[in-house]
Order: sequence, then C-alpha cells, then structure tokens
Amino acid sequence: MINTSGIKEKLRRAFKTDTSAKLLSLAIAVIVWFVISVSVYPTISKPVYNVPIKIDLSGTYAGSNSLKAASVSADTATIFISGERKEIGTLNPDELSLTVNAENITEPNKYTLPLELVNETGKTFEVTKIEPSVITVDFEKIVTREFAVTAEIGKGITIAEGYMSKDPIIISDSTISVTGPENQIDSITDVRVTVSSDEPMTLTSSYEFSTGEIALYNNGVTISNTEGGLTFNKQSFTVQIPVYVRQTLPLDVSIVNAPKNFDTENFIKKLDLSAAELDIAAPTDKIKDITSLNIGTINMREVDIGSTFTFDLENILPEGYENLSGLSSVTVTCPSDVIKKKVAIRGNNITIVNAPSQFKFELITSTLLPYFIGPADDINKMTSTDISCQVAVLDTDFNGKPGDYAMPVTFTISSSDDIWINAGSATLNVYVRATPVNDSSKRSDN
Repeated sequence: MINTSGIKEKLRRAFKTDTSAKLLSLAIAVIVWFVISVSVYPTISKPVYNVPIKIDLSGTYAGSNSLKAASVSADTATIFISGERKEIGTLNPDELSLTVNAENITEPNKYTLPLELVNETGKTFEVTKIEPSVITVDFEKIVTREFAVTAEIGKGITIAEGYMSKDPIIISDSTISVTGPENQIDSITDVRVTVSSDEPMTLTSSYEFSTGEIALYNNGVTISNTEGGLTFNKQSFTVQIPVYVRQTLPLDVSIVNAPKNFDTENFIKKLDLSAAELDIAAPTDKIKDITSLNIGTINMREVDIGSTFTFDLENILPEGYENLSGLSSVTVTCPSDVIKKKVAIRGNNITIVNAPSQFKFELITSTLLPYFIGPADDINKMTSTDISCQVAVLDTDFNGKPGDYAMPVTFTISSSDDIWINAGSATLNVYVRATPVNDSSKRSDN
C-alpha cells in the first residue's frame, strides 16, 4: 500500500525549501490558466475607460470657414467592446479615440453630436456601447483683429514728488493682433499693457521697461482669458515712461516804444493779468533754470487808458515743454486810473542825432500830435519843456542812399517816469530827407 502521507510530506518539504520549484509551479499554473481561458472563453467583453475625444474639422465647411470647437461637454468617454481575447485583451485607451461627424456644421452654434469610434489599431472588435453616446459642442468662428495698445503704470512704480509722467506712455510697437472666437473679439474695446516692478521704484527721469502684462478690456471692464481662448501675436512690449519736471512759473510781458526814462518795471506791476502764473512741465531739469515766462510784447504806443491785450499761449513754451494749466490765452489789462492829454510837437522841437556826416538830414514833417498818458498829477504839471524828441538815424532803416525816409521818434519826459506816449490814430514817425553833403546846393536849387 502506497504511503500517500509520506509523499505529501516530501512535496511539502520540497516546496518549503526549494524556491525554484515554487516559481516553476507558478509559471505552469499561469500557462495552464491562459490555455484554459483561451480554449474555454475565446470571446470577452470589456470597458475601455478615458478614451480621448478629438474634434477634427479638416476638410469640412466648418474648418475652411474658421469655425472651431470652443467648448466640449466631455473630453473623454468610456466604450464597451467585445471580441476575441487575443485582440482586445490588452487594448488600452491610448490606442483609441472618439470623434464626431462635422459635415453638417455650417455656422457658429451649439450642436449635440453622436460620438464615433476611430480605430486605427488594426484589431477587430465590436463596440456595444459608448458612454456618453453624444456630446454638446459649441462651435465659434475664429477671427484675428488688430488693436491699438496703450500702456499704464502698475504696482511698484511711482513718480517722484515735483515730477509727472507725461501721457501718452511711449510703446515700441503700439498695435497687437488678437485671435479668438468672433464674439469675444467683438467685445474688446481696448488693449493695455501694464508696467510694474517687483522692487519699489521712484522715477525722476524717463525710464524704459519690458513687459508682458497684456490685458483686454470691454469699456473699462477686464476680459478674462484664463482659459487661453484668446491668443496674441506678441508676448512682450518695450515701454518708455516719459518723466517730466513740474513747475509753476509767473507770467510777464516785454515793453517796447516807451519813453527813454519810462519806469517799465513799475508799469508792469500795475498790469492786471487774467492768469498770473502757469503750470508747466518739461523732460529735463533745465526747467528749473527758468524763473518766469514771457507771454508777449506790449507796444506802448498802442496803449490807451484801460487797454487790453490778449496773448496766445500756444507758442510761448520751448519745444518739448507742456502747458498743464489748460489755458490757451492770457488777457492783460493796462491801468485805467490815468488821464491823457494831446500835445502838439513842432518839427523845430525834434532833434536829429547819430546822422552820417556824408548826408544832410532835413525834417519834412512839421507837427506830431501824440497823446501823453499817465497819472493825473504828472500830466497836469508837465510842460513842453519837459518833452525831448529825437530821431536817431543810425537806429532807423536808412540805407545810405539819398531820399525821403520815415523814421521813428523817441521821447524823453524829464518831469515823470510814469508817462507814456500813445500815437492814437496817427503815427509817431516823421519823414526825413537825406541829401549828400556835396550835392546839397544842387538839391536846394531844385
């Protein structure tokens, strides 16, 4: 009789002490199981999870008309398949994909479309079910449009006190092309780039930055682009922030054709300016060397009691300077607490001086009738002996040739430095005849 218990014990000891035997037995078991499975169960059913869904529009009307799947209700799906074990037993989702039929997609809209399997593995099997079986796809038209770009100062950058940033901030290339769904592109009203700094910066001069902070706006409200549906043809811009020095300067005027001893400074103090000072800015510290701004010249021979003069401010500043006050003109009003008196100046009271010795100069004009204007006390006490009139030939347009010339008269009023002369409707020029000295007798005979 066979001792089975002894055989069992020997086998138990062999497996317990012999590792190779263990491994061999395991391999034999797997092979036996596989052979039995294939022989007994050659066809199986299985799910394949997370099969990717791909939307391919190439060769379709939608693709040729710039339509794109802007959103899809699902990115993956599960397919249930059946087939021979040797065909599908090791099939994984990376070998498969799902798509939709886009032939009937003709315009931007939402569509519910059935999923179709794309099998490029060469393996044969049957699809019994797809979950989900349909997806919702939002198709949008993709367009590209160009926008102007403006720049703004962001966090970390400040302008020093007494300075200002001049608008507009200078951008190296002030346009950008944005590509995306047409309805989103239509909502863009402006594009801005922001200049910022991780470390605090206080600017006292112009500074150049490089920035990639690009933002889209719809009437001042930021348009979100977190999903990247909108793309740009540029990713960075070079931006220069112009920094100007600010200063407030007093306004003044120049005076011409006043009597020689006229107190110009005192007269200017009595003028009433509609704006006494101007806020300006300039790109350099040179502005700090300017103590006042001259807005124009007043010809005293045109000044009457309470006369007004308006000066345009457009061209009074040097190139590159900016008027921050918003004023376009300044009106200057002359004193009105004065009186005037017309005085006849005879020709024999007018002296010709600084005349070239080669010519003899004779006064043709017999009388001038100017108005003398000034404080009442000074005008009332002024006499003809206080008035001195001269024609300085070398200060005129005399060209060194014989003839008659219109020459200006200069006045001196010895009794007052607050009186000026107004020509009224006439002129304060006199006519003078220039005759060569060696030809004077011949000229007199004629």
